[in-house]
Amino acid sequence: MTAGLDRAAALAGEEQRYVVVRMSDGKIVWSTNILHDAGNGKVDAKPPEWGVSNSPLIVDDLVIVICGGSEESAYNKGAIAYEKKSGKPKWSAGTHRASYGSGPS
Repeated sequence: MTAGLDRAAALAGEEQRYVVVRMSDGKIVWSTNILHDAGNGKVDAKPPEWGVSNSPLIVDDLVIVICGGSEESAYNKGAIAYEKKSGKPKWSAGTHRASYGSGPS
């Protein structure tokens, strides 16, 4: 889980749903399926065999998630930056696939 201000974020379940909740009452602020977001609009990105589990990085008003990608031309979003308040994607980059965890930052 990654905390930022009055919100906490976590990657949940085999569906690779990224959820941001308000710490004060536990209500969901926004959520998204990172494999869908990392896909090409028609096909979701494919996770590694055991799924994706990494820590999002909060920088200013962005939540950056390593979510998918592939060197196949269909996927071009190895990392996606979401607006912290709304969950709207701001930018994406890279083609490397996600891993099972994240290292120290």
